[in-house]
Amino acid sequence: MKKLGERQTKIFCQLIDGIKRGHEYVRILNGDRMPLDVVIVNDVFEWPFNGRSAQEYELCQYYDINGDVVRDPLMAFVVLDGRTKEHPESSLVDVYPYKFEKGLPYVLTQSIQVINEDVYQIDRSLQRAQAITAENWLDALSEQGFLEQLQKGNIDEADEDDGDDDE
Repeated sequence: MKKLGERQTKIFCQLIDGIKRGHEYVRILNGDRMPLDVVIVNDVFEWPFNGRSAQEYELCQYYDINGDVVRDPLMAFVVLDGRTKEHPESSLVDVYPYKFEKGLPYVLTQSIQVINEDVYQIDRSLQRAQAITAENWLDALSEQGFLEQLQKGNIDEADEDDGDDDE
């Protein structure tokens, strides 16, 4: 399987590191550009190929048409994160794109079929193409200033408490 290149893995790590402890996602705002959501999809699970701990993330940009949210795009990733406090280097992280989804026209491709934390089937050719797409998108996000906006705190975060405190 093709993992992200070194530069794109570093960008990806900066994005996922922007999710604060206790939160499930961060939305990065960047002026007139579509926001970028960085989402933890599930709890840590054992990656069946090598027994390492893995976690699933999604990156998603979207726009609104008549009240409907249209993904443009959403990509999902399996991440094997070997970093520690003593060794925070992104070179210890393997990122495998496996899903691409887009709104109009609707497109969904999934190269790794993951159900209940078990891998059932891998389309290696499609996964390679998704990795190339992800690398190009991550480079574009970096060039468009999303990392700088994250560092400046230009974000919207999910609260741990989903209750309505406005009343």
